[in-house]
Amino acid sequence: MLKRILFHLAILFFIVASISTQAQVTTGAITGTAKSSYEVELVGATVEAIHEPSGTLYRTISTKGGFFNLPSLRVGGPYKVTITFVGFKTEIYPDLFIQLGEATKINASLIEEQKNLQEVVLTTSGTRRNLISKDRKGTSTNINRRLLETMPTLSRSITDFVKITPQSNGTSFAGQDNRFINLTIDGSIFNNSFGLQALPGSQTNATPISLDALEEIQVNLSPYSLKDAGFTGASINAITKSGTNTIHGSAFFNQRNENYVGTKAGLNGKTKIPVANFDVKQFGASFGGPIIKNKLFFFINGEAEKRTDPGTSFVANNGDGTLAGNESRTLASELDALSSYLKSKFNYETGPYQGYSLVTKSYKVLAKIDWNINSKNKLSVRYNLLKASRDVPASTSGAFGGARYNTVNTMNFANNNYEQNNDIYSAIGQLNTRFSNKISNEFIFGFTANRDYRAVKGSLFPLVDILKDGDINYTSFGAEPFTPNNILNTDTWQVSDNLTFYLGKHTLSTGVNFEAFKFFNSFTPRIQGNYIFNSLADFYTSADAFIANPTMTANPVSLRRYIIGFSNLEGGGLWNATTNAKNIGTYIQDDISLDEHLSITYGIRFDVPFFTSNSITNPQVEGYSFVKEDGSATKLSTAQLPSAKLMINPRFGFNYDVNAD
Repeated sequence: MLKRILFHLAILFFIVASISTQAQVTTGAITGTAKSSYEVELVGATVEAIHEPSGTLYRTISTKGGFFNLPSLRVGGPYKVTITFVGFKTEIYPDLFIQLGEATKINASLIEEQKNLQEVVLTTSGTRRNLISKDRKGTSTNINRRLLETMPTLSRSITDFVKITPQSNGTSFAGQDNRFINLTIDGSIFNNSFGLQALPGSQTNATPISLDALEEIQVNLSPYSLKDAGFTGASINAITKSGTNTIHGSAFFNQRNENYVGTKAGLNGKTKIPVANFDVKQFGASFGGPIIKNKLFFFINGEAEKRTDPGTSFVANNGDGTLAGNESRTLASELDALSSYLKSKFNYETGPYQGYSLVTKSYKVLAKIDWNINSKNKLSVRYNLLKASRDVPASTSGAFGGARYNTVNTMNFANNNYEQNNDIYSAIGQLNTRFSNKISNEFIFGFTANRDYRAVKGSLFPLVDILKDGDINYTSFGAEPFTPNNILNTDTWQVSDNLTFYLGKHTLSTGVNFEAFKFFNSFTPRIQGNYIFNSLADFYTSADAFIANPTMTANPVSLRRYIIGFSNLEGGGLWNATTNAKNIGTYIQDDISLDEHLSITYGIRFDVPFFTSNSITNPQVEGYSFVKEDGSATKLSTAQLPSAKLMINPRFGFNYDVNAD
């Protein structure tokens, strides 16, 4: 037996070694055995499963030991499963629902019928899809459509639902940094691969796919299946809806504002809680159905959200010599005069300093086609789009007193803030093929483009911080220091293949994947210059002197500090970086169902991440000497990125069902 297992593993490894998964499971399965009422194994029993909403038919025949497998099933249901064998009554299992990444188990016991063949309709109690069973592969949480439709949510985001995982703290799982999670949609990579945020769209508080487009979510924390890789916290695997034989649609509109927020607290509600004004509008619609009944289906979803929040909770001082409530020390008269001065002398619009709003907007679209090519091949193609923007207050980095906006000491102008944008364009295809009753395959391919960039509010202008009463910022205007030319473009190409062999008690699987990442990052902090003045009077003195003589620099007596970022490249071009990285992975795994009590999973995975580009050479660094840990001297180059590393990941797991119940 051991020699046979090793032989199969060796053959499969050499099959896949020549090609090259972090793709996650996107389907469910039905497995089980067909036996007679006398426990005789039935070889050749016909097993048919029909996904009743779409009419999709899956068929197989039981093999040695009476084992049968129906892999790559659409998640959800209901399904009707029919098991037939000549000389036995037909058994029918209606109203079955398939769960993402889990096998629904049917152990059929067929009754002999020597005269007239009849049907026996069974309830779903004859099936097994237990939360704790020998078929589970590690710690995971499944969030099905019923939970998605009934659990409360304000953001309509995946993150509202993964919280039911006991090990979660927001998007952090088991204490890991939330940037180390792996998000897949329909089995394809959908991360913020550069690593600035946990999820794509996070910078604009947007979710990349509408809640109404999701069929099921699975959170894996400690998988023993070697298909799962590329994370240390958790793998969040979501699949999207598909069309059915029934034309169906839905639409919604939600609105929230401060009027829906409670304001009374304490004993008998005598304590009044202040609530800032805000307004949130969410609306969307979905539509799906058949193009060709039982054959070709479509599903379309669109959703939009607009949120408005106050830009500042403070108001400028009216000059009466007191500070009351949310009044700042900044004088309205001085801010008005400063804004007028900048407009008349430099044609720069500061925007208002109070009474303005911060706006967040997002628009998302998903379109999906499912094609039952024939009884053995199912193709799915999905396209989704996200365009999201968010007004963000200016960074406080480098600000005197630690603030540039919204405190009792300082109020900035609206055009000192910036706009963050997250755009996503993604096209993914998946082909599920059943070559025979013993071999099935899943092939995924696609491209995703993430476009993260900032926009200056107003026009480009040097950042100016004006202090008052020592080292405390009083007001700021001009371009936010980290916004000009702030661009991050990420292109992700991916292809993966998972091949599975059903060999009685053994389920051998092997997979390969190839991912290519291209990052373009432009970041030019303080390229417009940052002037700091001790007072408004010092600013006016310096600005008037510059107007009188534009060739002079700022008056050093009036100027507290000046900071500028500049290019050290030949020709003074913008400094940016283009990085190309790739990952090749392959695995091989065997699942053995020894008996009703014990199942074993074992295998090995290999991953090789590597860079295919080098960075720019800094000749100054080339001339330095560095010291290794052992004290010896070494040279380093900024042009040399880390070399490829082979990562070997063996796994072994077992499930023991004590009472086989």
